[in-house]
Amino acid sequence: MEYTTVYEVTNETLDIILAVPVLLAIGGFWIFYRTFQKNKNEGRKSKDYFSLYFGLTFAAIFSIVSIVRISNSINKLRETKQIFLNGNFKTVEGKIENYEPMPYTGHEDERFTINGIEFNYSDFSASYYGFHNSASHGGPIKENGQEVRIGYFTRDDGHNTILKIGLKK
Repeated sequence: MEYTTVYEVTNETLDIILAVPVLLAIGGFWIFYRTFQKNKNEGRKSKDYFSLYFGLTFAAIFSIVSIVRISNSINKLRETKQIFLNGNFKTVEGKIENYEPMPYTGHEDERFTINGIEFNYSDFSASYYGFHNSASHGGPIKENGQEVRIGYFTRDDGHNTILKIGLKK
């Protein structure tokens, strides 16, 4: 059978939203630095710096946590792409069954099965990398009976991550 590839994990990129916490932390450091300079120039005493030091400590912790999360996301994406490139995945072909679309506002995963293998994903989850584009947001999986070929691997937690989708021509 001929299939048209509509998704491949090698085209996946990091979500730009991951940069927001780092930008907020940088902005926080800049504000606290400017406040420190202003207080220093006005001759304030060190006891007046408590809130400044508290804020800087919070911003530093927030920055470290953000950098660790971004690093983990980069590693997960790299690992997922490597699994695909090395061919360490399974393929299943068939008709979509038990299709449950995700509502436009989210709150539930879109899910379906093919030959008894369950897949689920959400546009709003960044806990793994792989296919996560629901039909309500323009994704290609739309209904029961749709014939597809899916390349996937099963994560340690049992989640089947989609690496490639082909739609029957």
